[in-house]
Amino acid sequence: MEPHSISAGLDYPGIGPVHAHLFDIGRAEFVAVEDEDAMKAGILLSRTEGIIPAIETAHAIHALNMIEYRKDDVIVINLS
Repeated sequence: MEPHSISAGLDYPGIGPVHAHLFDIGRAEFVAVEDEDAMKAGILLSRTEGIIPAIETAHAIHALNMIEYRKDDVIVINLS
């Protein structure tokens, strides 16, 4: 099945060796985000913070809701 996303940068199913290594050693977690959910997250960020994110960033913003965190976790998202 061909991947599809409204974001041109997210419709490629491959990953690079650095991402694969980080996943293998437990330093990275990957989740799938639907375009509709990403758009809702982008709109929420725009309304609450006044920041209009790129579509790729909106996918990451929604992914925050899909991951369990510990109290001392530090989350960094590069907004574009």
